[in-house]
Amino acid sequence: MSMSIQSYLNRCKASWKTRQDVNSTIKQLQDKLNCLMKTRSKDLRNSKNLNEKVAVRNRYDNDIKFYDYVLYIIKLDYYEIVSTL
Repeated sequence: MSMSIQSYLNRCKASWKTRQDVNSTIKQLQDKLNCLMKTRSKDLRNSKNLNEKVAVRNRYDNDIKFYDYVLYIIKLDYYEIVSTL
């Protein structure tokens, strides 16, 4: 993931006009995170050897951590974000 967390949050904050927009972003992030985790699990199950498993982990883990942390930050500051809209 080439985008930094702060730039991603700034992009999201610029598009938020109502509470519904924030909730929609949270839902999209949760869906994306669930999809990444399911795909990672499926690929790990289908991996034949250790090298393939390492490649799968390298492919998905950084994206999963990124979206998980962004989701955490938004949920942590949810009421502060909504109060400023």
